[in-house]
Amino acid sequence: MLLTAGVWPEKGGAVIRRSFYIEVLAVLIISAALLCSNLWADEAERYAVQAGSFKDANSGLNLLGDLRLEGFDCQSVKVGKSTSVVCGDFDNSIDAERLKLSMRNVGYRGASLVTSLDWENPDKAMSKDYLTVQIGSYSEWENAEKVLDDLEKKGIPCRSRMIDGLFKVYCGQFANIKDVVKLKMKLRRSGYYDTFPASLPMWPFFVDVPVPVIPASPAPAEPALPAPPSKPLPVPRELYRKAPEPAPPATEPSPVAVERKDEGIDASIFGKGGGHFHPFASVTGYYSDNIYSSGQNKVADLNTVLTGGMWVAAPGTKKAMLEGSSGALPGGVQKSSLIRERQRSYQAYMLYKVDAERYSTYDPGNFVNHKGEGLFALNGAAGHRLEVSGIYLRSHDAKGEAPSLELGKFT
Repeated sequence: MLLTAGVWPEKGGAVIRRSFYIEVLAVLIISAALLCSNLWADEAERYAVQAGSFKDANSGLNLLGDLRLEGFDCQSVKVGKSTSVVCGDFDNSIDAERLKLSMRNVGYRGASLVTSLDWENPDKAMSKDYLTVQIGSYSEWENAEKVLDDLEKKGIPCRSRMIDGLFKVYCGQFANIKDVVKLKMKLRRSGYYDTFPASLPMWPFFVDVPVPVIPASPAPAEPALPAPPSKPLPVPRELYRKAPEPAPPATEPSPVAVERKDEGIDASIFGKGGGHFHPFASVTGYYSDNIYSSGQNKVADLNTVLTGGMWVAAPGTKKAMLEGSSGALPGGVQKSSLIRERQRSYQAYMLYKVDAERYSTYDPGNFVNHKGEGLFALNGAAGHRLEVSGIYLRSHDAKGEAPSLELGKFT
């Protein structure tokens, strides 16, 4: 702004000089207002939400990581020997209160509203302490909340602060011990006898911020219905004609509801019903007074037979495939044509068996018998059956049938 000063001899000179002084005064007032506003902005109070304060830095970092995973913008602040987790940075308490409610809704019940005039300079604020009265420490937020509600009903505003995993309830914020003693006596008259003075750092310091009334979102206005016309509109004559009746729809037979019984899903959808693997094992012992089965030189001994094996079938079945003996078959092959309850399109079967014979004194009689057999059959629709079977047997003849006293081994 450019100001010029001068004296005019004309009659209106006095008016011009008064206008000049008014302009100078206005400039001074505006400059002072701007200076005060800048100072007020520098000292503006900031609001945030403190989630907790810990002596262990790792506990604070764990809480900080959980909050960031939940989507909250938080930071860790080192205050002396404690670590505080503070979320948000607002210039008004309404936004901070909204953040606090959001954090409590997802489980962080210890979230509390905090404010500081030294937000940008925490080192300076760390050197300040204030006096308060501690009511108690609680491991569950519900217990601390009950105490806060009771104190609020008695007209004593208090707050909760989470320190080292405990919810601690504090009342008042004072600069001298006299006010602390007065509040302590008031609490004793209200039934709280175990209170004691405490000193807390100012960063981030708690204040009794009144809970702001969050304005509710206005309900959407319903669309206004058009007002009915005062006079009925004329109806064209074409609309008086009777419309032709529509042709009756073609009748279709209604679907017959078929009740289906849900029996669940089992292995039968794959053609299987269990019975695929059949392991077996046994121990047999017998005593004979004539192990050679001879009329002379009778020798008695104790024989122990250890038997083990498994047979496999596909599709599964509970019955062995090869049963019965036939002397006409080589090697004593077992053969059977079983009549089954349900004819299958195919059947596969395999068995392996081991018999270990052990005598107490007759070592030449010790022997291990091996037996393996298999079968594959195809059943035709007309009742025809194609079957292929085989057997492997490693055993010995019965004692007394061989020409010598040694075992008659064969494969």
